[in-house]
Amino acid sequence: MRSHVAAALAALPLAVVLAASGGCSEPEPKKLPPEAVPKKAPVRPQPLDPFPVVEVKKIALGKAHVGYLKLKEEPPESPKPLRTWLVFDTFFRELGFYTTGGATYRWSGTQARSIGTMTPERSMKQLLKIDSDEPIELVPMDPVRTIEGEPTAAGEGRGP
Repeated sequence: MRSHVAAALAALPLAVVLAASGGCSEPEPKKLPPEAVPKKAPVRPQPLDPFPVVEVKKIALGKAHVGYLKLKEEPPESPKPLRTWLVFDTFFRELGFYTTGGATYRWSGTQARSIGTMTPERSMKQLLKIDSDEPIELVPMDPVRTIEGEPTAAGEGRGP
């Protein structure tokens, strides 16, 4: 009697597996006709910022390069676009911005916090945390260079 019980217990896991699977394989899933398959929408790249940067300059204090200034116009096609100057440190981290009217904002996490209304020079110094009476100078960016090292205007002259 014990051998019959042992044999039944040994066969029990196999019986459970067969009962759970129905003892046969799953039927093949039905395929939809091609006209029933929804068409994929074309992928369009999304711009990160709809308002392009109009101009970029280096910010210098004496001979030291202390940051970057980018001018944006929103919307650019407007006869009187809203102008915003973005101030970056030398590692291209955006510190804040100021407007045509002098309203100046510092980034605090994801929030822009007002630090007052001031002149453009004072705005840049406040955002860059510069405590100096020395005037700030805006320096044009270096010319575009080819691989050979010859200066060239963007899209002109010899290039790679």
